[in-house]
Amino acid sequence: MPDLPSLLRIAGLCLGGWILAVWVAGAIYIVVTYIEAIRHVPQRTLAQTVRSMLREAWCIAWSQPLLPVAQFFLKRLGSGGGDVPIVLVHGYFQNRIDFVYLARRLVKAGSGPLFAVNFFWPQRLEASSNSVSEFIEAVLKETGAEKVDLLTHSSGGLLGLDVLHEHPEWIRRTAVIAIPWKGVTWKGPVLGRSGSQLRADSLYTSERPAEIEGGPVLTIYSAHDNLVHPPETSQLQGAQVTTREVSNLGHLAVLFDPQVADAVCEFLVAPSAEVTPAVG
Repeated sequence: MPDLPSLLRIAGLCLGGWILAVWVAGAIYIVVTYIEAIRHVPQRTLAQTVRSMLREAWCIAWSQPLLPVAQFFLKRLGSGGGDVPIVLVHGYFQNRIDFVYLARRLVKAGSGPLFAVNFFWPQRLEASSNSVSEFIEAVLKETGAEKVDLLTHSSGGLLGLDVLHEHPEWIRRTAVIAIPWKGVTWKGPVLGRSGSQLRADSLYTSERPAEIEGGPVLTIYSAHDNLVHPPETSQLQGAQVTTREVSNLGHLAVLFDPQVADAVCEFLVAPSAEVTPAVG
């Protein structure tokens, strides 16, 4: 039987191998997606592009190695003493680790309790919508609240808006970040049925409604998103939709930006009677 030092050495090698694998995969992701995005996003200087790549790399380097931890923990991400629960919905190939910064900001702003869902992202998006719906129903029962707010990222926004459509009585407000509403232009390989559905030319994308009913809804996106582009892809139409565009932020880095956090907090923490943020 291996002694303790040997076990610790093995554990250290496994941990180091995992972190290295994530960093290598992240580097490939950044190079490939930023090259692909050049012809779809507004022109910018080389220096701006490099700074955006480095910022995306930094977010990947410290957050993505924690994916296994978040898979089994972090369902509750704190509370700032508010009375409206916030349900956080992640996107494709991700889990709730992506919301650690926004959750901290929301807690400081006085939000209600934060609940982060995990679901099996490779499955069809319709099945994931059902998983999110069941999670929200459980949160309502656990907290006794009448409604929840939704905060989503990437394809999680599609799931959140599906729930808003099916159960508007459950949702007070919905904030979607980097939503691929009109699909992604990526032509390369994808994993799972959900990946195929996210393509811009998929039947799933073509059947989405032209306008969002219900709300209020806030959509935030980066004009230079390296995965979800061109910018029009994340623009939503609807009587209660507010749009906020930011620049020079990658698909993950947009979740760790103070300007984005300010907009999310302003939208979700304000009393129900207050007007949503202005378009800009």
